[in-house]
Amino acid sequence: MYSPKIPERLIPPLYRLGQAQGRPMTHLVAEAVERYLAAEGWLDDLEPSAVPPDNVVRGVFDGASERTAA
Repeated sequence: MYSPKIPERLIPPLYRLGQAQGRPMTHLVAEAVERYLAAEGWLDDLEPSAVPPDNVVRGVFDGASERTAA
């Protein structure tokens, strides 16, 4: 199976976000990809959540102009 590489410039913020949330980077990436595919209509069994979980950093999926964690 093909495993795409995450661009190097995304690793540091993913690492910091994972540390802030206490979650592995792989889980963050999987969640982001699943949300994107669901929002684009490519995953029938997953629907984008209207209310993000409490531990999601604002700015990626909700259009916020600034992030609340660094």
